Amino acid sequence: MRDRVLVVDQFRAGPAARGDGQPWIYEPVAGRIDAGETPESTALREAVEEAGLTLERLIPAPAFYPSPGVAAEFIYGFIGIAELPDDAATVSGLPSEGEDIRGHVIPRDEFMRMALDGRIVSGPLLILALWLDRRADELRQGPAPG
Repeated sequence: MRDRVLVVDQFRAGPAARGDGQPWIYEPVAGRIDAGETPESTALREAVEEAGLTLERLIPAPAFYPSPGVAAEFIYGFIGIAELPDDAATVSGLPSEGEDIRGHVIPRDEFMRMALDGRIVSGPLLILALWLDRRADELRQGPAPG
């Protein structure tokens, strides 16, 4: 088993407006829940749309309010398990949604260095990275029998 992750990056207007020297932000695959969808079905759909990946397994991770003092937005977190071949990092996204999404396949140890040295500035991705680091050995073993 390869121990690596796929993250995406996109140009984000908020960092650009703030004058951030790097407005292309590393993020997890993500999207809004459409009518009739569950958080899980949304995660599976977005993995295909944003990364061209069919997930083998979806593991619930922390869910949270990113800024409860000003917004009612609630984020459901998941770790998706998928085969990540060397060519899994693609440019994708839905043109109808104005998406220009670049995928990056990164060894998990480098991913953790990125989280700890400040190269990951997206709150949701940072939370998922830290959670994954604490649970990686357990997740590598697969689901419990039964």
